Amino acid sequence: MLDNSFYKKESPTFTGITRGVGGFGFGAATSAGEEASGPSKKLYEVFGVGQYSSTTVRVQNFGPAYTCNGSMPTSNGWSDFPHNSNHSFFCSYIYATNNDELGPLGGYNNDYDVDGNIVSKMVPNYVSNYGTMSGGYNPNDMLSSGNYAGAWCGSNSYLYNDQGWFDIVFSSGLQNSMGFVVQGYSNNHQSMMLRVRCNGINKIFVPKGKLYESTLGNAYRHAYYPTKAPFVSNTSYFDSYTGNVALPASIFE
Repeated sequence: MLDNSFYKKESPTFTGITRGVGGFGFGAATSAGEEASGPSKKLYEVFGVGQYSSTTVRVQNFGPAYTCNGSMPTSNGWSDFPHNSNHSFFCSYIYATNNDELGPLGGYNNDYDVDGNIVSKMVPNYVSNYGTMSGGYNPNDMLSSGNYAGAWCGSNSYLYNDQGWFDIVFSSGLQNSMGFVVQGYSNNHQSMMLRVRCNGINKIFVPKGKLYESTLGNAYRHAYYPTKAPFVSNTSYFDSYTGNVALPASIFE
């Protein structure tokens, strides 16, 4: 595992689903930094789809408070967020990866992690649909690795009328993938929090590794993984995390 030490402001982490006064709650409180039990789930398990069956995945920016300008994320990591600006969201390249526990990636075409290991990739076969976008760009271009073309979601997000989404299709299924890698408009207009919908299930995806690695600088690409965060119309589950650290394993699927 990557370094799971982290800073958090008084908030517990959550695992599982409990029921108490007032109905269902998402998880029982655990001590900070507690490890999740068992291995990470593969995406087909998270979404309940056939491992090798054609699968459509909807991706979009969750909201403006975790968007980035060209100098973000900084070495402050999660302390950069949430903020009151809207740096918007652009996806110029996206693919599924079998690699786990990643944050920013380096390289171009042959992505590598902070330790220099090449990251696996499975590019979607096609874009089947997309919601309201900002003009001048073609979402189909995000299937190639060029960093100045693709889905210009702009200020559209899940929290603003559920817009700016795009549906990508993996014709041979999600296979053994653990997460998605998303590239911004070069190192600009990225978002550290994505809403991913598949098979009627919504999940909030965030990077598992540190948001910033000095050896990679302002990276073009980050890897995102499904969390156990309750799907609500705010970012409060993540807002109290601070520091340039890997988030605790217990919040991930």
